[in-house]
Amino acid sequence: MVTFYMVNDNVHSSQPKGLTETNSTQVTEAFAALANETRVEILLVLWSAMDPRPETDASETLPSFVELYDRVKYDQTSNFQYHLEKLTGQFVNKTDEGYRLTTSAKRVLSTVLAGTVTDAPSFAEERIDAACMLCGTSTIVDYSDGVLTQRCPSCDGVSQEPNEPEGVIAKEYRPPVGLKNRTPQEFVQQGKTWQRHQRHAFIEGACPECSGTITTTISVCDDHDSHDLTVCQHCERVHEIDASFVCDVCKSSIRTGIWNTILTEVAVIAFFHDHGLDTKALEDKFEYGVLFDAVEQVTVDAEEPLEIAVKVELDGDSLTIILDDEADVIDVTERVRKAP
Repeated sequence: MVTFYMVNDNVHSSQPKGLTETNSTQVTEAFAALANETRVEILLVLWSAMDPRPETDASETLPSFVELYDRVKYDQTSNFQYHLEKLTGQFVNKTDEGYRLTTSAKRVLSTVLAGTVTDAPSFAEERIDAACMLCGTSTIVDYSDGVLTQRCPSCDGVSQEPNEPEGVIAKEYRPPVGLKNRTPQEFVQQGKTWQRHQRHAFIEGACPECSGTITTTISVCDDHDSHDLTVCQHCERVHEIDASFVCDVCKSSIRTGIWNTILTEVAVIAFFHDHGLDTKALEDKFEYGVLFDAVEQVTVDAEEPLEIAVKVELDGDSLTIILDDEADVIDVTERVRKAP
């Protein structure tokens, strides 16, 4: 049996919030405003005119109505005005210097230009210079539908969920534009810093996609049989205690072993550093095994309220981190080995 501990207070809800009638109407109106070739062309012209470099005077690059009309190459001035008015406010701002994109418009266009909704590149079974955290075998990565999957070809990995390949170590979203002018190897390695920031944002309670609040769910497998680092038959995962983070607004999410959440804590980073290990560099190199090997014990310390104890040990020194039901650190205790 798997027991779920889910935060449910004034900030977090027991499940991601659904669309209300009000914001459903807003979403419909936003899509309707963009459902026209001329309006999209207006946005693209304004995007091209935008120059965020500090040495550029932004007001000098903003096109006037006439300049915008000429660049879009539309036939009828009256109809062009109509389309521009449909965008004004939500996607376009009119200023004394000219027209500019709103922040919302920039977000929409950046999503499209990143290839998220237009491109579908993929590759399979690319071997990377990173060992499996469980058995030490060199791992491989696949990329499809915007998801990068790290797998071990020799063991069960950390989870075995329906419709997933065998040996999954980690799965994470990666925008397709990262593959542009890069080999799969470069794509994997150069995107790790970006991915680390995404993961840490979830753990620290802010959605990296929309800045929305996060619902945290901690799951504990009460009948865990994976102490030999194989996938448990009951929960289908290696880790006895997992943490899931789901955005209340856009429903972006990650799931990870609870031990992984301690890597944002300054005391933990310092402890590893004092023993010659850089947690940031190890995360960026997919070298989770070095970090995982240092985790001596993960246990439920208390149930009401929930507290999880994660004990890390290096060179005889230990650090015990207590996490609450939101996977936040509430206590840290260090024990240093006495010199002989």
